[in-house]
Amino acid sequence: MYIHEAVKLSEETGKSIYRKEWGNTDKGCVITPTNDMDCCTVRLILDGKEVSRCRCWNPTADDLIADDWEMVTVEKNENESINTRSIKKSSNFEYIIAEYPVIDLVTVSFQLPRPGWKIFEASDLWYQVCLRLEEIQKEHIQK
Repeated sequence: MYIHEAVKLSEETGKSIYRKEWGNTDKGCVITPTNDMDCCTVRLILDGKEVSRCRCWNPTADDLIADDWEMVTVEKNENESINTRSIKKSSNFEYIIAEYPVIDLVTVSFQLPRPGWKIFEASDLWYQVCLRLEEIQKEHIQK
């Protein structure tokens, strides 16, 4: 379905939306459209549960004309806090890794400029990047 159809269904059902092109919704990103100040919220999903979110997602031109939008129900992880804090881009990447949890780094990734990029965050590549960042963070903490 097209994005306007998916958003209308989302408002009626309370479900989130995603593009089939983005891959597996068990680990990736889904969008929750709203009419509040958060606009459209990007929700990071790992193992089928929400672990992080970021506000004010903007669709690309490809997203607006795509006909592969689908609905998805995502379980909120009640045992872990959901990070909604925004942090600013820093030139000192090691400091960011040391000071913020990996999920914060995921939030940062959605806020950095990326002209022409597809949403690779939903891919296995981004999942591997997150795992590597977590390893780096653990190594830094042990020092």
